[in-house]
Amino acid sequence: MNRPSGGIRALYERLRGSLNKRLPSNQQHLRAPPASVAPLGDTTAFHAALALHQNGKLDEAESNYKAILAMQPDHSDSLHNLGVIYAQRQNFATAAEWVDRAIAVAPKNASFHSTRGNLFVQAARHEDAIASFDRALTIAPDNAEILNNRSIALFHCGRHDESITSHDRALAVNPEYADAHNYRGVALAHMKRHAEALASFDRAIAINPSYANSLNNRGNVLVALQRFDDALASYDRAIAIHPGYADAHNNRGNLLVEMQRLSEALESFDRAIALDSENAEIHGHRGHVLILLRRYEEALVSLDSAAALKNASTLNNRGSALLELQRHDEALECFDGEIEISPENANTHKNRGIVLARLKRYGEALDSLDRALAFDPNLAEALLYRSAVLVELQQHKDALVNYDHALALQPENADTHNNRGIALSALKRNNEALASYDRAIVFNALSPDTFNNRGLVLAELQRFDEALASYY
Repeated sequence: MNRPSGGIRALYERLRGSLNKRLPSNQQHLRAPPASVAPLGDTTAFHAALALHQNGKLDEAESNYKAILAMQPDHSDSLHNLGVIYAQRQNFATAAEWVDRAIAVAPKNASFHSTRGNLFVQAARHEDAIASFDRALTIAPDNAEILNNRSIALFHCGRHDESITSHDRALAVNPEYADAHNYRGVALAHMKRHAEALASFDRAIAINPSYANSLNNRGNVLVALQRFDDALASYDRAIAIHPGYADAHNNRGNLLVEMQRLSEALESFDRAIALDSENAEIHGHRGHVLILLRRYEEALVSLDSAAALKNASTLNNRGSALLELQRHDEALECFDGEIEISPENANTHKNRGIVLARLKRYGEALDSLDRALAFDPNLAEALLYRSAVLVELQQHKDALVNYDHALALQPENADTHNNRGIALSALKRNNEALASYDRAIVFNALSPDTFNNRGLVLAELQRFDEALASYY
């Protein structure tokens, strides 16, 4: 009798494109608010320097502040605003030196401590930032901006409940503070309190309808709530307000992948890259959608760009593209490299198992699939491939256990029903095999493999007319 159609290669062909399914990125993007320029001082020289500063003429403003300090070394506002200028130039160490000098002169000035806190946030020294904000709040306990900034630092420290409480304090002072509503939503979303997060983003947008960052964050939380059409509309609003918003284009692309609108997703990633060509994550997402579009050579170019930008997570996608191109040894190297970086990534172990199975290294394939299932016992694809490997090793009873587990997770998966029939047929349990093939056809009535397998088992059962009909 002919061998039933299925096994590793057939299974792989039917499931291609799902090797590394990525969900849209739901990461919220926090920013530390820029330190505000202190509008204090009553001298003509200071006001002239301040005007230059506020108009973005930083070099001229710096010269004027320093001229003031040459005559009045303890002019605290000039010291502080020099710190702000250096922060605007991204020179945070020098900025901190100037702000510290201002604090030494005027230790009771809350805005100086707040600026110091913002500088600590920029340096990712979030506990130090909280301490600075706390000192500022002992001086100005009802300053909504300082409370909001403190909340952001708490968020970065993983102290999410405290972050929300601090936002609530800021909003008690100023209920119309859009930033506080937005960042409160970020903290709630991180805690998976999505409905509450959505309410916070909606409030921020009601206060400031042009708040592109909040519209982007709103889109992310709508994705988490599976409200894809609403999420797409939110991203589109953010982009209409701020066409150069690369994050919104990237998130829009991820959502379109989830909605299976792959060509549109590629367009979004292309726009995002045009705006932020050094963003490794976006290159990786573009590579992923090209894999789904079966444009594997182009996918490799994007994934290599991501790798060059030090995004190691692209190794898994790159390996998937190489596997599609039957460059198995290179694919295996990618999966091995990804596992070194993320040893508990079940998806990568699964993909490694697939390539090893394609290389007929079945024992090693089982080891990789077992590791995948150790990290995620309900990874249905790993169960399905493990079963297919066991069938290749003639371990049909063990394969059935895995198929049954996979069907408990995905009861409408036609491939699993078909391959389960193969294992049952090998065990001469032909009536059960026929039932599995019939079940597979319910979910995919266009699979020639399943009709062929059904014909083979009908022939075994001496039901020749039905077998002939199944073949044709």
